[in-house]
Amino acid sequence: MITYNWVETQDYPFPDFAINKKCMKHDKLLQWQAKNQLSQEQWVEMSVRGPGSEEPILPMPEQLRKWSEKEDEERHQSMAA
Repeated sequence: MITYNWVETQDYPFPDFAINKKCMKHDKLLQWQAKNQLSQEQWVEMSVRGPGSEEPILPMPEQLRKWSEKEDEERHQSMAA
């Protein structure tokens, strides 16, 4: 299972891969997922509304921030060329 959190600079909740757990009853997890999954329309609505006033917004992890800034810089350089 992967949880998602609002992270600064992201339009959608960002996956948190830091959870290190093992499911003992995988079939129960799959049943829960099928019952609770979000549709594509719900994801779009979530992006449009953004985080609620009570939802925390986490800072971007430093390594991901550096990678993102490097990608942006390279994209701008290739567009200017």
